[in-house]
Amino acid sequence: MLIAHELAGLRILIAHEDGFQRAYLSTVMTAAGAIVVDPATIAAGAAPADDRPLDAAVVSHAMQATGGHMLADAAARGALAVLVVHAASASPVPAVGLLRSLAAPYAAFQVVEALGDMLRGRTTHP
Repeated sequence: MLIAHELAGLRILIAHEDGFQRAYLSTVMTAAGAIVVDPATIAAGAAPADDRPLDAAVVSHAMQATGGHMLADAAARGALAVLVVHAASASPVPAVGLLRSLAAPYAAFQVVEALGDMLRGRTTHP
């Protein structure tokens, strides 16, 4: 499955404690045309390159559990698509609103497809 331009222009936050996974997910999102937002920039309060809100977030189970409650709340309200990637041994998060989970091992197309499916129903994305 081709993923080029599937997420063109969408602003997506990637938050994963594993550097390899973070780099992999960032590369996948960039290949799909997304604008990857660095969580360190947001945490530091720095102004992003543009002031559009996030369209989606891809976070690890550990990151979601330790600080992703605001993201999960936004997803439950339908304001933000959030995909939680987790180890096969971890319990998936319940699918509520625009909150979904994906167990490892996952392929690039699965991540893009999951986000695309969640965002297609929204009317606020570009």
